[in-house]
Amino acid sequence: MLKKIIPASDLEFDQFFRNIIEYVSIKGAGTKPDWAHVSLSGLDVVNRAYTAWYSAYAKTIGPHTQEQETAKHNMRRIAEKALRDFIDIFLYFDPVTSSDRMSMGIPEGFGDHLGRHTLPATRPQRS
Repeated sequence: MLKKIIPASDLEFDQFFRNIIEYVSIKGAGTKPDWAHVSLSGLDVVNRAYTAWYSAYAKTIGPHTQEQETAKHNMRRIAEKALRDFIDIFLYFDPVTSSDRMSMGIPEGFGDHLGRHTLPATRPQRS
């Protein structure tokens, strides 16, 4: 299902990814309600994935080699997986609201098919 919300173009994907990281970083910096459920290590993983993606992507904005294009595609697959995992683990639950998800570019109602609106009691702990 997340494949449907992740933009196909590299430019739109880059903007979507960066927007989510910036939004979560601001919300985790003490704004109310507190987003303490987003672990620093989880945010670090997605930040590192974005940095690696952008490094590969930037090399393909102008003239570039086939090797650079292949490296960009490989990094995008890795970055998309990290982003999907991050969204699935941290952005479906309270205190994240539908309004928050819309602000991050995640369509309203997305995730409702999972039937999860609050943190489950047996939610796996991520460090």
